[in-house]
Amino acid sequence: MQRKSNSRKEAALSSLSYPNPYVENDIKTKQVVRRIKRRKPRYLKVCLSVLGLYLIFAFVAGGYQLWQLRMQLHMLEDDQIILLQKQEELVSEIQSLNEPEIIERIARESLGMVKSGETIVIPAIPGNDIPMPKEVRSEDMGD
Repeated sequence: MQRKSNSRKEAALSSLSYPNPYVENDIKTKQVVRRIKRRKPRYLKVCLSVLGLYLIFAFVAGGYQLWQLRMQLHMLEDDQIILLQKQEELVSEIQSLNEPEIIERIARESLGMVKSGETIVIPAIPGNDIPMPKEVRSEDMGD
């Protein structure tokens, strides 16, 4: 069976018009010459491996930074919403404090101001500033 396959190879080789690299120029010897593969240098493989690892590391690190920035953005957006609500509350408080009735009430209660012709009445509550009333006996009265 090998002889038949060899004869087929010979027939195929004889029909080719270009040189076959697997067979020596001398067809009579019929020795098959293996083609020498050019080996890629090891340093090239190592360099490509290092470059690949660097690119993977850079991609992962960039993804992590992007994730951190997105989290920070969400936190800042939440803070912005809270601050906008507080700003709305303060604006409404300013508008209410500009009304004349509110200004008068604050002036009377906080500053003790009175209109002309009014008398001020301050309720006296005994405590540290005002002494407690003493009990008065009938003996103490000069009757």
